[in-house]
Amino acid sequence: MIRLTLSYDIIRLTLSYAIIRLTLSYDNIRLTLSYAIIRLTLSHAIIRLTLSYDNIRFTLSNAIIRLTLSYDNIRLTLSYENIRLTLSYAMIRRTLSYGIIRLTLSYDNIRLTLSYDNIRLTLSYAMIRLTLSYDNIRLTLSYAIIRLTLSYDNIRLTLSYAIIRLTLSNDNIRLTLSYAIIRLTLSYDNIRLTLSYAIIRLTLSYDIIRLTLSYAILRLTLPYAIIRLTLSYDIIRLTLSYAIIRLTLSYAIIRLTLSYDMIRLTLSYDMIRLTL
Repeated sequence: MIRLTLSYDIIRLTLSYAIIRLTLSYDNIRLTLSYAIIRLTLSHAIIRLTLSYDNIRFTLSNAIIRLTLSYDNIRLTLSYENIRLTLSYAMIRRTLSYGIIRLTLSYDNIRLTLSYDNIRLTLSYAMIRLTLSYDNIRLTLSYAIIRLTLSYDNIRLTLSYAIIRLTLSNDNIRLTLSYAIIRLTLSYDNIRLTLSYAIIRLTLSYDIIRLTLSYAILRLTLPYAIIRLTLSYDIIRLTLSYAIIRLTLSYAIIRLTLSYDMIRLTLSYDMIRLTL
């Protein structure tokens, strides 16, 4: 490594060769420009500004505030004493290709958290997508979830929406199998009350013509130890649509179930409906 330094009083200029680094310092102020991953740093006491190239990162911080921006992870944190607000975004993209065959994996995660002592409010969005493509044929498996959570000690209230989707497409023809669920959960220690709405949908579409087979269930569940009380509403629906014309055949059932260990008591009501 070769290093050249020029100093005058408390001012110092340093040029070094290895990864090539140029540093200018004055008292506790330092400016650094380096080449390897390319980094520019300006610092003064507790304030630091950093710009680097590698995964690309930008950082600005002082005593209680920190802002970090990077290629695969963005995080903004604002804190004051025991109050903290954090916004983060993470992203992963990986692609493997061979000729006209391509396999892509992506992951996105956005999270916003506000905390005060032992109280925390969190809003998060996460999505994982795996895509296999060959020429103009594409097979995609994706999982996405949006979650809002309010917690205090061992009490937690969570509202979530999750969807799993498998799609096979070729030009304007698409076959999609999806499972979506909306869930509201209130938990305290080992007691949990859950209200959920789930739907399974199989859709075949061509241009403006769509054929959909769906199964939906609305369920309210209160478990305690091995005892569970469930109120559910199920519906099976077959829909054929063309532009604004829709033909629907549905079968619905309302069910109330009380279970204890392996014993189950169920009350149900069925209904069939044809709609044009």
